[in-house]
Amino acid sequence: MRRIATCLGVWFIVTAVVTIAAAAPSQTPPPAIPMADGEPKLAGVLPVVESAILRELTRDGLTDRVVLIEAATNGRLILARISFTYGLMGIQEPLVTLLRRATAIGRAALTSAPGLDQVHLSGFYQEQGPFDGNRRDVTFSAAYQRRDLPGPPNPARMWLHPSLAQVSPEAPASHAARRAEIARWGVRLETEPAFSGTVSETTAELERRLEGLRRGGLRIGVLYRGDPQRRDLALTFDDGPEPLYTTLLLDTLNQLGLKATFFLIGQRVEQFPYLARDIVAAGHELGNHSFHHRNLTRLEPVQVDEELLGTQLAIQQATGVTPRYFRPPGGRYNTSVLRVAASRRLITVFWTDNPGDYLLFRERVLEARLLGRVGNGGILLLHTGVDETIQILPEAVRILRGKGFSLGPVSALLRNGP
Repeated sequence: MRRIATCLGVWFIVTAVVTIAAAAPSQTPPPAIPMADGEPKLAGVLPVVESAILRELTRDGLTDRVVLIEAATNGRLILARISFTYGLMGIQEPLVTLLRRATAIGRAALTSAPGLDQVHLSGFYQEQGPFDGNRRDVTFSAAYQRRDLPGPPNPARMWLHPSLAQVSPEAPASHAARRAEIARWGVRLETEPAFSGTVSETTAELERRLEGLRRGGLRIGVLYRGDPQRRDLALTFDDGPEPLYTTLLLDTLNQLGLKATFFLIGQRVEQFPYLARDIVAAGHELGNHSFHHRNLTRLEPVQVDEELLGTQLAIQQATGVTPRYFRPPGGRYNTSVLRVAASRRLITVFWTDNPGDYLLFRERVLEARLLGRVGNGGILLLHTGVDETIQILPEAVRILRGKGFSLGPVSALLRNGP
């Protein structure tokens, strides 16, 4: 159950009863592909806040290009995410117009709800048509904080694609090439890493994996498991940074006194560099999760190297940190992928325990799946952009600690390894 009352106070309780509750959407997530030219979709996570934002944006005439409004809380912070599209054709000052509109949306959202701490905006260049809220071709992002009011947002928490600096009404930026590179995520449960290769290669890798799981520790640049004799667990999060949920997750981990390893997608680091910096500032480790989240086994070695190197450079530029760890997207790998990672001096890290949180199980089910798969030296695979994961973490961590487990980043397993 969402801990809304504690965070929102009397204002939201009264507002919910008097004006919003009757019209609030259900808790069912919106369709996967809302339309950019229709009514903004509400995610239904915190319907009171989402409805308040929509009402304020409507009052200010700002909803025509807003696609998705989502609000969530970890019991302490309340954040919102707003996705919108924008056009550049026929506009005299397109970049200035974009920034003004984004600032107006961020300010209106913060004004709509006194308990709202931050608003994360994601802008996509698109005139019209279907829009997927999980698309990767973000060209503008910003995190507006309440302390920024009434002025503009902190420039350090805003990102613009470099091509926008060169845009003009006659020659708008083209994003077709970038859209063509977007990987389509496959929906499958990553029960275990998936190796592909010849019969002899597969047999050899199976033997290495079984030995790595049995004995634990680093095996020729690969970590399958920590020491099976120790009550240590590595906490890892894939696929970030994500607007809204990265901030809530970091705050939750801070309250629990936990450090973790975040395997980041290079393209998203470029799009949300301030969130990557937040992860480092909070004392967590960064790992490489490729640049586009592609199936690396389908690429040539030079392309795999481009994916890994591009992510290393993106993380270095945004944070000043050089990752030591790598996790292939979806756990799909082959001998070539391992060799390329080793050539970049990256330790490939897999997992032992995966509750499949990205499949959006109910909180009780997700908690049971997580706790039922944990063992000594385990590596927990969770995902940054899942609200239910944030909600179950405090209780799950309490139970794990009660069983004598120590949770930390991947480096702790290597320090305590056999």
